[in-house]
Amino acid sequence: MSFAYEIFKQGYIHLALPMILALFCTRLVSDLLFGAVLVHYVVRLLVRAHAIQPA
Repeated sequence: MSFAYEIFKQGYIHLALPMILALFCTRLVSDLLFGAVLVHYVVRLLVRAHAIQPA
């Protein structure tokens, strides 16, 4: 949702379509990496350190 806002706010609308798609894909991969993969490993480390209970 924020990407749609930034298309206009940051001036991405003036870029070529392939560049906009590249920016979107980069943001999507980054969100998946930080939102899923790293959180998964942090939770595993916290369980291993007995800081939290496994679900």
